[in-house]
Amino acid sequence: MEIFINGENINYKRESENTVYDIVSGLISWAEKEKNILAELRIDNVMYTDPESAVLKDTPWDQPEKISAEFIPVAEYILTVINEIDSYSSRTVELLKRLILEGNNRNLSSTLAGIESGLDWIKKASLGAVQAADKKNNTAEIRAIFTKVEAAYYRACTISEIEPVKILVAELEALQQILNTTARRAFIRVVQNSLRSLTKERAGKYTTQEGKQLTALAEKLLPFAAEQLQTGNDSRAMELIKDISDCLSTLLFLLTTLCDVLEVKMQDVTSGNKNLAGTLDELKDKLNDLVHAFETKDLVLVSDILEYEIHGIITDISSMLSAIQVSYACSN
Repeated sequence: MEIFINGENINYKRESENTVYDIVSGLISWAEKEKNILAELRIDNVMYTDPESAVLKDTPWDQPEKISAEFIPVAEYILTVINEIDSYSSRTVELLKRLILEGNNRNLSSTLAGIESGLDWIKKASLGAVQAADKKNNTAEIRAIFTKVEAAYYRACTISEIEPVKILVAELEALQQILNTTARRAFIRVVQNSLRSLTKERAGKYTTQEGKQLTALAEKLLPFAAEQLQTGNDSRAMELIKDISDCLSTLLFLLTTLCDVLEVKMQDVTSGNKNLAGTLDELKDKLNDLVHAFETKDLVLVSDILEYEIHGIITDISSMLSAIQVSYACSN
C-alpha cells in the first residue's frame, strides 16, 4: 500500500495499525502537531468526508492500494471557512430581503425550503473551524445563536407570512456577525500558537503566508471599523478595533519571530525606500496614537488613523512579507 501526503509518497511502514482508520488517525495526529488539518481524504480514489467513518474502522489496513491525504494549515482552513460562510450568508440574506420587498410568498416558500441544507452546512463548518483552533473551545455561544436561527427558520417555513421571514433575516445577520468575530479570533489565536515553537522550515513555508493573511484581514477590517464609527455604531466599532489591535500585535510578533528564525535582518527587508525595521516602528507609533485617541475620546482621529494612516503601513508590510517569501524560496 502507498500513502501520499499532499502528493508526496511518504514510504509508509506499518507499526501497530490494524485498520485503515488507525492509519488515517495516525496521519491526522501527526498533522495536528504540525498545526495542519485534513482537507481531503481519498482511498483508492474514493473521497471520504468523515475520517471516523465506520467503513474505515472495518477495513483492514492492507486492503487499499493507495491512501491520499491533503493537509492545509489550520489558519488557512479557518480563513477559508470565514470567507465561505460570509459569502453564503450574505447572498442568503440579500435574497430574502429582496423577496420580502417583492412580497412574493410563493418564491419565499421555495427559497426557504432551499436554504435548510445551507444552514446545516454553516453550523457544521463554523463549529469545525472554532474547534480546529482549539478543541477545548467553548462553542456554547455559537450553538445558542444557531438554536435561535433554527427556531426562526422553522417558524418562517410554517407561517406563510412576511413577518417571520424578517425575524429570520435579523437572526441570520446576528449569526453572521458572531461567526465572523469568533472565527477571526480563532484564526489569530492559531497564528499566535504556531509562533511558540517555530522551525525554520515552517517559517519559510507557512509563517510568511500567515503574515500576509493577517495583513489581508487587517486591511479588510480597518475601513469597516472606520465606517461603523462614522455611522454612530460605536459598540460594533469597538469590537472590530479590539480584533484589529490583536491582529496587528500578532503581526508585529510574527515579523520579529520570522526574522529571528530565518536569520534575516529587518533593515535588509525593503519595499520602495522603506525597510521593515522602520515600518514596524511606524506601526507601533500609530498603535500608540490610536490608544491615545481612544483615551481622549477623539473618534474622528480614531477613524482617520484606521482608514488612512495604518492602512498604508499594512500595505508596505504585505510587500515586505512577499520579499521574505521570495528570498527564502530562492535560498532553498
